[in-house]
Amino acid sequence: MTAIIFMPDDHTLISLESSLNAGEIMQEVDLGKWTPPEPYSFCLPAGDGELHALRQGRRVLIIAKSPLNHTVDPEISLKTRNLSPRQAEVLQGLFKGLTTKEIAYQMGLKPRTVKMHVAALKNRFGASTRAQSVGIAAKLGLLEKQDHPDS
Repeated sequence: MTAIIFMPDDHTLISLESSLNAGEIMQEVDLGKWTPPEPYSFCLPAGDGELHALRQGRRVLIIAKSPLNHTVDPEISLKTRNLSPRQAEVLQGLFKGLTTKEIAYQMGLKPRTVKMHVAALKNRFGASTRAQSVGIAAKLGLLEKQDHPDS
């Protein structure tokens, strides 16, 4: 099973599972053939409906190119160039779908410290949610792509 995080716009996050492996999902998205299952098919973006996918192991993040393009302010791009190593690590944890406690445990931090990093990330991205932060970070190319085969 492959976990899919689908963000049809910068305010919606849908968690899905697929029997396809991550590579197959990435290929479908690249070819414009991927669609979310019912009842989520209504969530496809209007217009050209172009989607972009990022892969991390068995997890795939699928975002709509068009809606997120309109929300990413050029100033945000400049602000995010200097993420601290800890903020970058917390951002990767958010991308993996980890909870605050899981990120804290993984990083050897207290949950309160992770919450402070999440708040700083949301502020830098001009985001109101963790999901929106991940979507904007994906559009800016700030998330590590891992293209290793599924195990």
